[in-house]
Amino acid sequence: MIPYLLILIGVLSRVVPHPPNVTPITALAIYSGVYFNKRSAWVVPLGALLISDAFLGFHPTVGYVYGSFLVIVALGVWLRNHLHVGSTVAATLLGSTFFYVVTCYGSWRQGGVIGNTFTENLIISLPFYRNMLLGDFTYVGLFFGLHKMAQLFVNKTRSVTA
Repeated sequence: MIPYLLILIGVLSRVVPHPPNVTPITALAIYSGVYFNKRSAWVVPLGALLISDAFLGFHPTVGYVYGSFLVIVALGVWLRNHLHVGSTVAATLLGSTFFYVVTCYGSWRQGGVIGNTFTENLIISLPFYRNMLLGDFTYVGLFFGLHKMAQLFVNKTRSVTA
């Protein structure tokens, strides 16, 4: 049930008005890689993207976007065995940066809609990267924090009833 709820959160976050690049998709990809089985880990972020893109429209850089999130899920799978605050921060920063670089490259390869060169795309897109970092760290903190709180609640409830 939780994967479906997260897909819904991902879809809603993309279709309702929001600051550019402030969505929980990176956080969904990392969280899913850590806590879900292999199938669900990939389905959650890609499902949120596919459903929301059905409403928003598909674009020429969709392959770069989806491919980036597949790599970010793999980063979450790696994080599963290295889970602590420092590695979670590093995975979030790496995932955000990877997405930024790959999608800037994709934008440039698809006709340079933002800048004429790859470097120009990177520079002009810095505000989007800043927004993504803010959103990604906020949502990663929220998802992982809520997960930890739920674990503590369940453990406390079990110890009280035992």
